[in-house]
Amino acid sequence: MSKIKVCLSVLLIVVLALIGTYYANALKTKSLANDILSEVNFDKVKASFVIDSTRNKILDFDKNESDEIMGILKKVELKGVLNTPKTKDEYIIQVGGTGSAFLFNVSDDGFVKIDKKSDKYYKFVDKKLLGDLLNIIKKKHQK
Repeated sequence: MSKIKVCLSVLLIVVLALIGTYYANALKTKSLANDILSEVNFDKVKASFVIDSTRNKILDFDKNESDEIMGILKKVELKGVLNTPKTKDEYIIQVGGTGSAFLFNVSDDGFVKIDKKSDKYYKFVDKKLLGDLLNIIKKKHQK
């Protein structure tokens, strides 16, 4: 083989390794509280209200609901999504306090977008936690 073919082969291997590393990192499971929003002090923030984007309703959380939601958000693990998904029935939870603030968009199908993290989407790993979170939100609509 000529020197040019060897150099091109090495370059191709390096590029493929970099692309593989990027995608492996993007799709890795991450903890919301420890990895994605590590700068937020989850002990000093609370879930204030939820916006139902399909009904254009804003509903306030009481202290118990806020504590339940924060307990769920501390446990949530998310996996990166490469393409922007088509979501249905999206809810926007406002979380804030002295420990920082963020908007947590969650859809019925488990996709999540966090306002502090650009346009990147994530997906819930644990469907039970997603169900628990959505039950709290939907119970609020029935009152």
